[in-house]
Amino acid sequence: MVHTSRINALRTRYGEPFFILCVCVVFTTAYALWVGQDASWDQKNYYFYSVYAWLRGRTFRDVAPGQITTWLNPLPYLLQYLLIQSAPPVVAGLLMGALAGLNGLMLWLLARRLQRGGPTWQGRVCAYVIILVGLTGSIFLSEVGTTFADYLSSVLVLGGLISITPPPSEMAGKPNARDFLLAGLWMGTACGLKLTNFTYAIGLGVSLLALWPVLLLRGRMFLSYTIGAVCGFLVTGGYWAVHLWLAFGNPMAPYFNDVFASPMFVLDSYADRRFMQGPLFPAAITYPFRWLLGMHPTSEVPFRDARFALVAVFLPVALVVSVLRPGRGPSGAAKTGSIVELRQFWLHGLFFIASYAIWLKQFGYQRYALPLELLTGLMLFLSLDRLLRNRKEVTCVFSVLAVFIVTWTRPANWGRIPYGNDWFGIEIPRDQEPQALYVMMGHDEPFAYVIPFMPDTSQFIRLTGNMPLDPNMPLGRKALSMIRAHTGTIRSLAVVELDEENRARLARFGLALTPGSQCERFRSRLDTFTTCILTKNHQEGHLER
Repeated sequence: MVHTSRINALRTRYGEPFFILCVCVVFTTAYALWVGQDASWDQKNYYFYSVYAWLRGRTFRDVAPGQITTWLNPLPYLLQYLLIQSAPPVVAGLLMGALAGLNGLMLWLLARRLQRGGPTWQGRVCAYVIILVGLTGSIFLSEVGTTFADYLSSVLVLGGLISITPPPSEMAGKPNARDFLLAGLWMGTACGLKLTNFTYAIGLGVSLLALWPVLLLRGRMFLSYTIGAVCGFLVTGGYWAVHLWLAFGNPMAPYFNDVFASPMFVLDSYADRRFMQGPLFPAAITYPFRWLLGMHPTSEVPFRDARFALVAVFLPVALVVSVLRPGRGPSGAAKTGSIVELRQFWLHGLFFIASYAIWLKQFGYQRYALPLELLTGLMLFLSLDRLLRNRKEVTCVFSVLAVFIVTWTRPANWGRIPYGNDWFGIEIPRDQEPQALYVMMGHDEPFAYVIPFMPDTSQFIRLTGNMPLDPNMPLGRKALSMIRAHTGTIRSLAVVELDEENRARLARFGLALTPGSQCERFRSRLDTFTTCILTKNHQEGHLER
């Protein structure tokens, strides 16, 4: 009898989470199989190369082959790299798709923690709908089965919110410093993997400070969160920060060089300002409705999504109602059976708003808002829970809105190709010189992914791209010194024909296409490469004095 009761207890505690995880993984895996293999710009530019360079100890041997992102922390892409190198493409894609499904389990855990009064059929339905809305977002679906890391770090961000959300049975007690420490660890770990996640670490910190009296926080609670965040960052990003500091004098090189002033780079923040359009306030209001209509001012690829627009409508109203009539709906009628405790509504609502504002101010780039997209279903649920009179109304309205959201969504597409026998399918010419120096040219085309398939003794310099080298700047001087010191073959490497601008750039570094030489071509599944022999011109490539 005791044995049976234990089994039932375990089934109750772990059975439903395991079922949820399986359903989410099956969904994301099937979607990864359906849409095909990742062929994204960033994968071609630095995801694959950066891990290879890190593992082979050549991060600072080559010069900027991944352009401005060459020196970002490679750890978030390690697992994807190993899968591509060791598994058939379709298996690698499916496993990456399965990893994305972890977000569904985290959403379920968060939704269940927020619900007071024990599990009810309305609460279960709402939790399932929250998962449905989260896992069908336009950006989330665009990353399923890809080498992007946003869908992995989002698991950590959600973990931070779960940690700061005590179970309903514990809400009456005092806040636990251990929970704040754990929340900080989750958030800091996410930040160490991707610096863009500072948006959410700071957003949670702002919401905790704003709700200090409501949450009965003490100084040591917030200090615990801060310590946890610092420790988490050091675990996943500390090594790499020290690596960059020793090499460049900037732990985030080349970013924030206006602060750290590394002599290797221009005194600039190197922030991506492509999507920072106009003042914060109009953009914060208009962007969700532009996304609803299929406009994409925050992304280079189109998408359509109603999630943020509905949150922009319901969440502010719910916040106002919670201030004016904390125990009543907008009509003044008394609420009967609110699912979520009021202070938890405020905590998560303010976190969402603060993080959205920080994201918009710092980036305004849609991919970096993935954790917020995952939380839109939760925000709608929390808002309806404050606005409607009872649980049944919340469940019905929320389900109807979810159907509209899912059917209206049009995912972004960063590039997909059918699965093949080889992930990249690169056909390297057999006569490539093992000691050659390759000078990567073009404009901003990404193709550093080819380097792991070239002779390991080769070296690579990228003179053009989104961070073009100047022979009068320290990094350009390093490239020029490598060119002058190289005694073997020097070749160009590009995926486009070299125009006059590229030839002029070569001339600044004392190089020119060898007259009459035959250029060679080779292919991958993604690009056609051209490589030509270059000749040193000692009359060029001089430094200005």
